[in-house]
Amino acid sequence: MNEADSVRYPKLYTPGHYDMLFNKRVFARSVAEGIVSSLVLFFVPYCAFYDAVKPDGLDIAGHKAFGCVVASALIVTVTLRVILLIGIWLHET
Repeated sequence: MNEADSVRYPKLYTPGHYDMLFNKRVFARSVAEGIVSSLVLFFVPYCAFYDAVKPDGLDIAGHKAFGCVVASALIVTVTLRVILLIGIWLHET
């Protein structure tokens, strides 16, 4: 973006002038959302795999399967989040 565009589109800078996007409240909300997301992404598969032991003591699923489920859930979650954000951006214009 050059100087002419910044003069032509002054509304682009309104959130910065009013401190809407980069403040302590937004930061705290982002941190809290990250903590909740990470807890959910870990404990849902953890609870699903908690009883994954056969009566003879052998594992039905090991650490690799657990890690694969957690990583897959993370990829799906982040992809959906990006899709929602892009959808919001497209409808705002």
